[in-house]
Amino acid sequence: RRLGAVVLIMVPLLIGVLWSFGFAGYLIGTLNILTGFIGAILIGMGIDHGIHLLGRYEAERAEGKDSHDALMATFADTGRAAVVAAATTTVAFLGLSISEFRAFREFGIIAGVAMLLLMASYSAILPALLGLAEKMGWRPRSVTHGGGSAYARWAMRARGPLLILTLLFMVASALGLPQWAFDFNFRNLVSSNMPSFKLDHTI
Repeated sequence: RRLGAVVLIMVPLLIGVLWSFGFAGYLIGTLNILTGFIGAILIGMGIDHGIHLLGRYEAERAEGKDSHDALMATFADTGRAAVVAAATTTVAFLGLSISEFRAFREFGIIAGVAMLLLMASYSAILPALLGLAEKMGWRPRSVTHGGGSAYARWAMRARGPLLILTLLFMVASALGLPQWAFDFNFRNLVSSNMPSFKLDHTI
């Protein structure tokens, strides 16, 4: 709900997304039916890094540290965790790059590299933005440490039943694994009442 926080988080994110599209344009040239959604996916996944980094910075400033020390602590600790998270996501996406299906392969390459570009953008641009913002009068909000949310307190009290329910759900899901299947027929994704769809089989 703070305009300053939105700007600090979104500017590096959007720059990272632009870098990602530049990489896609340089390496592949065009987007396909899957990579066309890559921008929305990257924004949804990449914004987590900005939220965590800004939150940690504000917590460090609330403890009385100056801007330099707060930045050092933020990127030495939370920044390291964010890099590891981005790296694991990159590996997961790059797993699609060995697919024989071109749309999956291109999606995996672009998304995998993009996660690293987003982290690089936050690492390079967020510190500069924070320094500039504080010189212009922006101040981090004071962080208050309450007892956690009501849901968190309830979850801690009910952790035993929640664990049992989770295990039961996992067992039920595992029993249903043999019934799962992948639909390789892309015709099922097209509206069946379209004239072109009805004529496709005849043609």
